[in-house]
Amino acid sequence: RISLIGISVLGALASNGAQLLLARVFLFGPSVTLLIPPVLIAGTLTGASLGVFCETFIRRSHWYRRRLPSRL
Repeated sequence: RISLIGISVLGALASNGAQLLLARVFLFGPSVTLLIPPVLIAGTLTGASLGVFCETFIRRSHWYRRRLPSRL
């Protein structure tokens, strides 16, 4: 089972990968490789931050807990 942090980071990296691919095709060409490190670092940090927020929200939220199926 993967955590919400893992899902958020993978989602951010997939989104960044698609954006970089489109930037290469339509805007920058091969020079997009200069953007890869900062974009992937920023995506990893923001994805992890969102995942931590979601994990914390789920753990602390009484509202969310009442709406969960009983198996969790």
